[in-house]
Amino acid sequence: MKNEVTKLQITGHVVGGLGHNLIYALFSGFLSIFYTDVFGLSPAFTATLFLVARIWDAVNDPLMGILSDKTKSRIGRYRSWLIFMSPILGFILVLCFIVPDTTTILSYVYAYVTYILLGMAFTTLDVPYWTLPAVMTANPDKRNKIFGISGFFACIASGIGAVIIPILLKNLGGGDIKKAYMLTAIIFAVLGIITYIISALLVRENVERVTEKISFKTGMKSLFKNKPLLILMAANLLGNMAFQVKIGITTYYATYALGSLDYATYLSAMLLVGMLIGAALTPMFINKYGAKKVIIGLEIAGIIFSVIYYFVGYKTLWAVMLMSGLSAIVLGAFTIAANTMTADTIDYAEVKFNQRNEGIITSTRTFITKLATAIVGSSALYILGLFGYVAGEVQTVFVLDTMQFMMSMFPAICYVIALIITIFYPLDKKALSLIEEEIKIRRQAKEGTKENE
Repeated sequence: MKNEVTKLQITGHVVGGLGHNLIYALFSGFLSIFYTDVFGLSPAFTATLFLVARIWDAVNDPLMGILSDKTKSRIGRYRSWLIFMSPILGFILVLCFIVPDTTTILSYVYAYVTYILLGMAFTTLDVPYWTLPAVMTANPDKRNKIFGISGFFACIASGIGAVIIPILLKNLGGGDIKKAYMLTAIIFAVLGIITYIISALLVRENVERVTEKISFKTGMKSLFKNKPLLILMAANLLGNMAFQVKIGITTYYATYALGSLDYATYLSAMLLVGMLIGAALTPMFINKYGAKKVIIGLEIAGIIFSVIYYFVGYKTLWAVMLMSGLSAIVLGAFTIAANTMTADTIDYAEVKFNQRNEGIITSTRTFITKLATAIVGSSALYILGLFGYVAGEVQTVFVLDTMQFMMSMFPAICYVIALIITIFYPLDKKALSLIEEEIKIRRQAKEGTKENE
């Protein structure tokens, strides 16, 4: 083992997450309504586009995990990706928020190409960034601390992004909404590039790899034999779906159900406050009770808050804001717990298969996030279009009630199924203690062998 993680290195990881989540907040929360209400694409076309892109991610994300695991660089397997790919991601992000002056067919092609490239470019940074905590330290408590701190500030970045984006769109471009979107994308791209590079320069990869040669076949085989990871993936998918539905239709919900796009800023502010509270408290509860018990408690709370949210309706603004904040506490905490549990399955893989495979295991988390975005984003747009949504028009009560259901009862259903699945997750606090001890014994034996040679 190399030098242990320092405060400066943790700070570096936090900095990278700020720009990373600002970029994510822009395209995950606003690209959908940009496509339908500015670009002029139909909800059905946009939904299909999202679905096709996520199908490609089913191949792209694991490949990125393997590629990052196999990377050889003077500055580390994962840090190098933050430096070299961040400018490319920034450039593609701006392209996605430009409306080309061309024929309808070519505009459709442009949307497909730029959006799929955006997903691929984001993956080349998302997988390495969230893999870094697993190679910054082998100590589970310190690793949980990194996830907790980075997750906390990631929530801040996502929340700030969601709050200021509507403000930027309203004030940039001199009344030209197309120009406003483009300028906003440029600002976020530049911020992202700067923070990625700072992060790469400050972070260090302190945990040595267990195996040198990792083939795609071997990596995928160990992945599908990792029972805790598969269970976590299923539960995490449902938790992400509960989160993504709120992100995906908040602008629609604010504009049409609450009556003004300005309310998207208030909803985003409540989302920020709630997620910050959840992210701040989660590491403490995980250290005391273990991640499994914490995530089960979160799923139960998510069910309760979501059901209350449904019956509150959308006509009482203060109640909507309150329930949005309470629901966001669950969302923020769930994200931190899922990240921690993903890192735990890496330790499990080391003990069970003698392969950590940090990149490919972390890629499952990014894939799940994208898959949830695709399922919810596609379904939401299909449903809104099917039930009579018309961009820029006054919506029917039926459409507004559908939006309310999607913001509340749909997450409740997701949490119920996730709760049932999580019960079977085998890595409780006791099991993880045994895994940690086994890893220590193996590494001490390995270091002793090296000294005797």
